[in-house]
Amino acid sequence: VGAGSGCISVGLALLVPKAEVLALEPSPEALEVARRNVEALGFADRVRLLPGRFPEAARDLGPLDAIVSNPPYIPSSEVDRLAPELRCHEPRGALDGGPDGLEVIRSLVEFGPRLLTPRGLLAMEVALGQAPVVLDLLRAVPGWEALETVPDLAGVERVVLARSRGVTGSPSVDETGKVTR
Repeated sequence: VGAGSGCISVGLALLVPKAEVLALEPSPEALEVARRNVEALGFADRVRLLPGRFPEAARDLGPLDAIVSNPPYIPSSEVDRLAPELRCHEPRGALDGGPDGLEVIRSLVEFGPRLLTPRGLLAMEVALGQAPVVLDLLRAVPGWEALETVPDLAGVERVVLARSRGVTGSPSVDETGKVTR
């Protein structure tokens, strides 16, 4: 979720040789960059690029073995204060995670269990200090188990992992993007 330039999608295809990777991206410009990268690196047969926002564009994709995301997670009010190397070279949509930075993460937490196979993996990068909040969000949704965090090289909890409990039934997403059960 959030294919961006396609590097994570290609990395997953490289690390898991039998995987078919579905890469969802709302930005047409980023999707074009991802397409060029995926083709140039020889993964066009295994990385399928899909336009759209999560969760709306994901409603017909499951069941999936994993959902991986480096979502926008910076609070809106902090985007303009980021270092110039980020702020000036990344599209705002790739950074701005809404008022508290958790807009896309909340969608992943709420929608993920119904999109994943039983014991399917959710892996997402989070901002500095967000891991405890994201773990609380996951604990509040009955479809998750095996919650953990993984530190980055500086020892900061930057990746949150969870496993789906195997919720049954199909999710429904209304025209506003609200997931209903």
